[in-house]
Amino acid sequence: MRTEDLGVQDLWRVVVDQGSPLVDQVGHDDPVFRRGFVKALRHQDQSTLPKLTEMIDGHRRFAVRPPLLERLDAARRAQVVGALERYITTTLVDARTMLSRYRVVDAARKVVGVGSVGTDDLVALLEGEGPHDPLFLQLKQAVPSDVRLARRGPAPAHEGERIVHGQRLMKAVSDRLLGWTSIGRVPYYVRRLKDLKAAMPLDSLSGSTLEDYGSMCAAILAMSHGRNGDPAVIAGYCGRGSAFDRAIARFAVAYADQAERDHARVVDAVASGRLVATGDQEVQEAS
Repeated sequence: MRTEDLGVQDLWRVVVDQGSPLVDQVGHDDPVFRRGFVKALRHQDQSTLPKLTEMIDGHRRFAVRPPLLERLDAARRAQVVGALERYITTTLVDARTMLSRYRVVDAARKVVGVGSVGTDDLVALLEGEGPHDPLFLQLKQAVPSDVRLARRGPAPAHEGERIVHGQRLMKAVSDRLLGWTSIGRVPYYVRRLKDLKAAMPLDSLSGSTLEDYGSMCAAILAMSHGRNGDPAVIAGYCGRGSAFDRAIARFAVAYADQAERDHARVVDAVASGRLVATGDQEVQEAS
């Protein structure tokens, strides 16, 4: 399946799930891929309850696991509630109808991945038809585009709105609850914390499975650019030779080498006591 062979409607119809033709082409009957999809089905709000919350005085509340998960004080929680009320007006019509049946019961600050270090990340627990009908929302601080900063382009009206529109354009299946809001002057975008995302077990990727995974990631990225750009122009830029492929491969290897050097420095800092590390298990449980 090549992006340049797909029509406009095809680009907007392709999804990546167990029945996807893309999976049949590069990951058909691969047990690693199948396990990834099965695991994704478990990433739901109900299964997240025991991982992130606990019962306090008969009410479900976020657990306190500093520094990875910290509950907010009353004033900050009130700000989150107000921000979510404004967020609802930015969602799609069907999402607004669903969200109107939920109420916020607690909020917390959560440490997230390395790409978001230094930015604010909040999570909110909502309940619909009682405590057994949970919904977790994540409010991520919306930072400016590095490309815009490098090119000194004009700032958008709202950084969160920019991110949401970009995700809706590029993703084959976008989060239906995407929206944006602000707390004070800080922009955020909002999404579901758990939305059936498939995560491949990286330690099991080798041989043909690794090749299939790389091909699938490349195809998904190509379709995203095809949706948001002009596939013919992109194909013309890449050319028919292998120069672009070789350049990307060199960059990927250099990036991997840099990641290994960075990791070695972190390990050295932990060993020397200059950096305090949190146990892997604790990080995994709070993520």
